[in-house]
Amino acid sequence: MKTHDIIVKVLEKLDKSLDENEPEFSDIRPDALEISSERWAYILEMMQDACLIKGVAFSRGGRGRAPLATHIDNMQITLMGVRYIDENTTTAKIVKAAKLLKDTIPGL
Repeated sequence: MKTHDIIVKVLEKLDKSLDENEPEFSDIRPDALEISSERWAYILEMMQDACLIKGVAFSRGGRGRAPLATHIDNMQITLMGVRYIDENTTTAKIVKAAKLLKDTIPGL
């Protein structure tokens, strides 16, 4: 699965979980996404650094570059994350393309 697809999947799950006080994240864990825990941690760290999510805690130590542990109990989507979904999902791209076609082809 491409990094972009994982980002969208995580953000969509977080957006859907806004009404839940204790959301279940089993479907966005590394094993469910079929990726390594290191890659999962890197992606979540990138997302938090880009302000798409907040509330993820990383425990570091040792010699590797990946966090030793990633704590997602308080993970939440941010407004920038909501905007990312709106601009980068397949549906959003189709709507944007349709608008472009309508603007460039007279009579549509």
